[in-house]
Amino acid sequence: MPSGPNPIQLGAGLAAHVREQAWLRADDASKAMLDAIHTVLSGPRGGKSSKRGGVVYVHSAPGEAPAEISGALLGSWVQFVNEVPEEGGGGFKLQFGVESIGVPYVAQFDPALSGYTPPGNRKLPPRPFVARTMDIALPAIRELFNKPWLLR
Repeated sequence: MPSGPNPIQLGAGLAAHVREQAWLRADDASKAMLDAIHTVLSGPRGGKSSKRGGVVYVHSAPGEAPAEISGALLGSWVQFVNEVPEEGGGGFKLQFGVESIGVPYVAQFDPALSGYTPPGNRKLPPRPFVARTMDIALPAIRELFNKPWLLR
């Protein structure tokens, strides 16, 4: 049985319906995070300009998301929803978010880590685009989970 202030016992049909709604909301929340990532990563850059192969390239300024050269970072993001069983059975938790696949310095994040800043190194300072992403996505996520639950 799930632990918490007031565990509720639901009939099998109602429990399945609540689980389905939770999955749909978690999926929509991860989509909101993915949209926010694309907004942040595809925005204009304010750093210095240089020429690369005859093309003017605008670098990202300190504190901005990395500038897009190849599109690998922007295209590497995927959404996920995972169900984690509660100890003792009967309940469940959903983890949702987005993660970057194939770009080594970008770590997975979720709403609980909204203040996370990817680590920098001496050549590349930290790029705190994750926090900006969460600032954009969290209002939509809160709205999704604050909507009334439709019980059959």
